[in-house]
Amino acid sequence: MAIGAHRFESPDPAALRAIGGKPAMAIWGEADRTLGAQHFLPQFAGLFPQAPIHRLPRAGHSSLEDSPAEIAGLVPDFLQRI
Repeated sequence: MAIGAHRFESPDPAALRAIGGKPAMAIWGEADRTLGAQHFLPQFAGLFPQAPIHRLPRAGHSSLEDSPAEIAGLVPDFLQRI
């Protein structure tokens, strides 16, 4: 298990231009003890300020296994809106 703060690299300017207008959505398990939301989600929100962020309170690092029904509802809804 990882302990401590994780660092996520910021994209370089060319990458920012390439991804800036792309649709994005974050689905994050709040019980993730490996990659905590407090480290990733602020950077994600800064890169994609209009993107939806969904926090799954009962999901951990393997969110798809922990909350499959909830994720299965979020993805099609997101895809219909883009």
